Amino acid sequence: MLHVLPTEVMLDVLSHLPIPSLLSLPVLSHQWLDFFTTNQSKIFRNAALYHEYIHPETLLLEDALSVNTGRPWAESTSWMDFCHRSFQLYAKLGGGERACSRACIVASRSRSTKSTVLWCLPQSYVRPFAHCEHDNGYLVFDRMSEEKEVWRLASDFSTEGKAAIHSPPDVEQMDASACAATVYHQ
Repeated sequence: MLHVLPTEVMLDVLSHLPIPSLLSLPVLSHQWLDFFTTNQSKIFRNAALYHEYIHPETLLLEDALSVNTGRPWAESTSWMDFCHRSFQLYAKLGGGERACSRACIVASRSRSTKSTVLWCLPQSYVRPFAHCEHDNGYLVFDRMSEEKEVWRLASDFSTEGKAAIHSPPDVEQMDASACAATVYHQ
């Protein structure tokens, strides 16, 4: 197959493979190893794009690392390493599914293994790979501006329609709340 298809077609086909499959291909034969050695950056950058680990305008690894900071990518030195670390993070966060194409949802597992949606915010509202904690009806996470934000369950808020006096919600918070309310009416 390596000799039949043009390199550009092979690169496109390979980008659709799951990351673990891509990581294991170079050990199949010397020909695969040579192909991966020659095209490693292109293969894994295309895979990062296909699996939505990066945006289409991200061309350089340095650009991807400037957006994706923190422990998972701290020691990434190649697109292959970046994809491997991104895959591991998404597998932990989303049960093996791609997490970036859906809204940021924090769920709790009950004893009957059913998921209960506790919070739902638009993906565009929460920064990628934000630190997020929830407990006792509160949710704390990083905003796009890297400030911390605190949300409180509406059911725990006794005065309907009133906002915190010292820190009222801004327009973005009100929009995110309205968006979440249309998705999850309860």
